[in-house]
Amino acid sequence: MTSKTKRLRALLSSRDIAVVPGCYDPFGARMIERAGFSAAYMSGFSLAASVGKPDIGLLTMTDVLAHAKAIAQSVSIPLIADADTGYGGLLNVIETVRCFEAAGIAGIQLEDQVTPKKCGALAGKELVSIGLMQDKIRAAVAARTDPDFIIIGRTDALANEGLDEALRRLKAWEEAGADATMVLDLSEESQMRAVAAAATRPTIMLPMSNLHQKISKLVTAQALEKMGFSMVIHPSILLLAMAAAHREVLKVLKADGGIDRALPLFAPFSEINQVLDTEAIIAMGARFTTTN
Repeated sequence: MTSKTKRLRALLSSRDIAVVPGCYDPFGARMIERAGFSAAYMSGFSLAASVGKPDIGLLTMTDVLAHAKAIAQSVSIPLIADADTGYGGLLNVIETVRCFEAAGIAGIQLEDQVTPKKCGALAGKELVSIGLMQDKIRAAVAARTDPDFIIIGRTDALANEGLDEALRRLKAWEEAGADATMVLDLSEESQMRAVAAAATRPTIMLPMSNLHQKISKLVTAQALEKMGFSMVIHPSILLLAMAAAHREVLKVLKADGGIDRALPLFAPFSEINQVLDTEAIIAMGARFTTTN
């Protein structure tokens, strides 16, 4: 079977845009695979929320790596992991690449915020210099042992410094060797077209959760493919859906003392076991049972 890194690289280089949902745990990744998607993305914001933390750089590389490894090993599709800033300086970036690659992740995203970073949807983000981020990307590229392991360079410059600076950084990340690029906070069609036109390597659209209603009609696969994007990642959709379901079920239970009105929101128990391959795993164990 073709490696996950080669399959991810092929998705990025395909003429057809790849649609990649975000997850934060192995169950969500399994749901993504069962739905027929060709790759999954581990969202840093969603992961932090899943362990009760805001996305402000509180999780360490070790924390994130453990979750990414569990997700990657639970599915046969490639996983892209949000690796924040690489968790420090150049040596930290090198260690991050080595550890994530060894854990079976197919690619990572690195961003140009200072360490500790903030969620891309929050105000007050601070950026490192172009030169330092280029050094990080060069270090990341040199650190991988699998040449197909994907390094994505992200810039958060648009919100505070404008489109021209974001495009300047996109080109700088390409020059430093990033396999793909990502400009955060795109909210206008003209911005999206400018980014797609400027990129000479695959570029990725990452719709921010705080902009979903504003740009939902602009970020369909068909529209973004026409603009020239190679991939669209929906980072937080499973977390947002989960939070809404939690809210509604708990509201009904609190008001009614029971769950009858909430039952339409529930997946059947049998579906959960299908996602988890429960019967197949039990059958595997039964093959080796020799005692009654």
